[in-house]
Amino acid sequence: NVRESNNAQSTADTAKSNIDNLSIGARNLIIRSQSTADAYYDQNGNYVTGTGAGTAAMNTYIPIEPGKQYTFSRSAGGGDFFRFNWYDSDKNYISRKAITEIPDGAAGIFTWTAPDTAYYILVSYPWDEVSKAKLERGNRATDWTPAPEDVQAGIEVVETRVTSAETKITQNKESIESVAKRTTNVENKFSGYSATEQ
Repeated sequence: NVRESNNAQSTADTAKSNIDNLSIGARNLIIRSQSTADAYYDQNGNYVTGTGAGTAAMNTYIPIEPGKQYTFSRSAGGGDFFRFNWYDSDKNYISRKAITEIPDGAAGIFTWTAPDTAYYILVSYPWDEVSKAKLERGNRATDWTPAPEDVQAGIEVVETRVTSAETKITQNKESIESVAKRTTNVENKFSGYSATEQ
């Protein structure tokens, strides 16, 4: 049947087009260790702190490609404020984009195309762990993962704690050895005595 054949071809063409236009970045561009809690970027692109708004703002510019797509995602049950500030190649503010389309606490995925003159972004995002905020290149959200820089920061914190613990263990060992030595000296001093009077 010609009609069924045409429908099948149309479906195949649509599927091919969807696959051809698929872009996946996967790497989380939000670096929590380079962010300030209780901070955000307002509607004019200004950095605001001390608000208690439950958001955090990245302190470092994220390099991007003009005209490319970027996807933000967050899990259900968390905060809902997320903002992009677009900047040109000289880091001059261009404009701002904010999420307003989803209700508080709902999961959400948004894909925005960077302006043709944008080379950097700064973001503010839900700070709480529940939100699992993620920003990635491409037009498809992937499962949440921390930024590699945050993984490294976590490793460095653990290394610092291990080093501190090792130092304390060494100090305790030296104290114990000192007490043991003093105890041995006392035992040696009194080892020759045999009677109560002595």
